[in-house]
Amino acid sequence: MGITNVDALTVAGATIATGGVTGAVTGNVTGNVTGNVTGNLTGNQVGYSLPSAPQVLSADGAITIQPGSAAVFITKGSAAAITLAAPTTPTQDGCELLIFSETAFAHVITSGTDGFNAKGSSGTATASAAANNYLWLVARNGHWRITGNLNFTIA
Repeated sequence: MGITNVDALTVAGATIATGGVTGAVTGNVTGNVTGNVTGNLTGNQVGYSLPSAPQVLSADGAITIQPGSAAVFITKGSAAAITLAAPTTPTQDGCELLIFSETAFAHVITSGTDGFNAKGSSGTATASAAANNYLWLVARNGHWRITGNLNFTIA
């Protein structure tokens, strides 16, 4: 079995053998890739994106919007004041955020000028004062759409 359909692909110092490629690969890959990717992916990724490293909020602050899907864990020992910027379109369309409260406080997430679900004004999501509440969001056309909610009040 040989290598087929390779055009403008650079494999610098890489080892190509049964079971995979080890080393730097530069160029475009079109089609399905089966297997694991270790290292950084740059450029446009079409389809499923690898999850980003989770963000832990132990103090008031802003949620960092990551490419693909990401988890945010709220661990503050009192009610947290958290901000979430509106996603940019089309760059962040499809990005998902799972915001999970690990502590039993009424954490408040404020989302910019558009709120949640494109309500048209600033909005808040307030957790009940219990641990294990979550809010699952997906970005679309510059809005955060709520796709899952356990014990957050949206206003």
